[in-house]
Amino acid sequence: MRRELAQLAAQRSTYIVRGIYASVTALVGAVVFYGILDSYTWRGNGTYGAAYMYGVGSQLLSGVGTMALISIVVVLPAMVVGSVTSEREQGTLDLMRISRLSPWDIVLQKYFARIVPFCTFLLLLVPLGAVAYSLGGVSVGDVLAAVITLLSAVLRVAAIALLCSAICRSTLSAFLAAYLSLLLLFVGVPFLWVAWLGHIFRMIDSDWILVWVFGPCLQQSPTSGEALLYGALLLAGLYVTLTATRLFLARPRLQRGAVIKRLHLRYDRLVEWVNRFVGNVRWGGREASLPDGTPVAWRERSRAAVCMPRHMFRLFSLVCIPAGTLLVLLAASSGIFFCSGEGCYRHGREVGELALFILFLWLPAILVPAVYVANLISGERTDQTLDVLLTTPIEPRDILRQKMAAVPRLVLLVTAPIIMTIVVEFVGKYVRHGELGKGMLYLMLALGSIVVYEWLFVWVAMSCSLRSRRRAVVVMQTLLRILGLIVVPFLLMLLYGLVFGGGAFEHESMLFTSPTGLFILTELAGLDEAAHIAAGIVGLLAYGVIGWFTCLHCFSRASQLLHRTPQR
Repeated sequence: MRRELAQLAAQRSTYIVRGIYASVTALVGAVVFYGILDSYTWRGNGTYGAAYMYGVGSQLLSGVGTMALISIVVVLPAMVVGSVTSEREQGTLDLMRISRLSPWDIVLQKYFARIVPFCTFLLLLVPLGAVAYSLGGVSVGDVLAAVITLLSAVLRVAAIALLCSAICRSTLSAFLAAYLSLLLLFVGVPFLWVAWLGHIFRMIDSDWILVWVFGPCLQQSPTSGEALLYGALLLAGLYVTLTATRLFLARPRLQRGAVIKRLHLRYDRLVEWVNRFVGNVRWGGREASLPDGTPVAWRERSRAAVCMPRHMFRLFSLVCIPAGTLLVLLAASSGIFFCSGEGCYRHGREVGELALFILFLWLPAILVPAVYVANLISGERTDQTLDVLLTTPIEPRDILRQKMAAVPRLVLLVTAPIIMTIVVEFVGKYVRHGELGKGMLYLMLALGSIVVYEWLFVWVAMSCSLRSRRRAVVVMQTLLRILGLIVVPFLLMLLYGLVFGGGAFEHESMLFTSPTGLFILTELAGLDEAAHIAAGIVGLLAYGVIGWFTCLHCFSRASQLLHRTPQR
């Protein structure tokens, strides 16, 4: 544990991330406080004066707590996933196994060595909590409830990320597994309950969703027995997760082979067995083509399962059949195809199951291609094959172009469920109600967002992979840059409101230039405001230009970033 803390303290990225976190925390706290002040300050038009502000500290505490919960889910997994995989990649995990440390010692010290630095991040929230307490309306119990909520979130998220780090063989695969697991547990399970299971099991109280997502929060005023039950469930979940982590660390034989490749081979054999009964249909050849003039692209296509036509078709069926089945159930429950009239049309514009389904699908659609691309160059450096690749007569920019050969098919694979859902919404919400003009605008913005944002995030990941040598650093940089691209328009909107006067949210058109804002525009807010539509189109074009310049930057500086001088 001392070694882990010393290594983290010696890294420059630790202080950079801490500075960014402190700046964002201060900015969000100032904006929330300004919004409260703006609502209760005398303006000469009959509104309340500043004296009525006292007692509104709960609003500031709630806003800061929400921001802290989001930061825990976004930042903490990236700090934890490399704790075990980095040892495995450096070949020091076996040395730790034969030392005097027991498996429980390794697990617990790795666990708390990553929690302690992140808790110093949460200490940055203390001044904002003091301001909220001084405004009134916040009791000691409310502060304790916020502390318990944040602490339970830190313990659970860190335990899940550490388990993924123990199971996976590389940092990038652990990164992807951690975020997908968190998405499935804390978004997928409540989504299925609200959209489907809650209508079947109506006798079960839905308050358990709050406990499931936020942990044993005392803000819900539970009794002593309920508080003890929530705490016992939290400790039981932590014990099960850490015990599973210990088993994967104590048994090296469980780490042999690539789990994903083994599952893919079993699925391939299953499809081959089924294919015997339907005429033994073949799509594409069994063997891969020869390298010819693009050996790097041939190598990438040989390693990627999405490049052979028959494998691509089977993976499409594996992804699209379950997604299509769930899409049919959600479309049936939303009623967009079974009712007509103005009331049904308005109901379809509310926050429905299909919009939440698209939001649920966007995270893997962003993470999977970004993680794959981030591993292209950093993986070559880790495997010590980049220097061998640079000795070939292939130009560095051609190396980058050929390394990206499998990316378009991978993007098509992960975005196929989103495209299916967009088409269903286009037909159900617009075509059936005679709104073909708005429907075409919706289709253009929704499909354009897929093309532009996937292009942008892929090249952002490539830029990070070219600059950094360690996979864990590549993961952190990629995550922070993607998060920054999403959050920057929102922060600009708030700063514009603070500098040029007016409420913080009066310039809300800037919000729709963000990727999340465009999702709100197309799925939740509706295409009714011309200013919002114009902001969404401008944001889409701006992100396309940023992605194009990022791509040109990678190609133009490929020789310097790959550390090979250009040929004369």
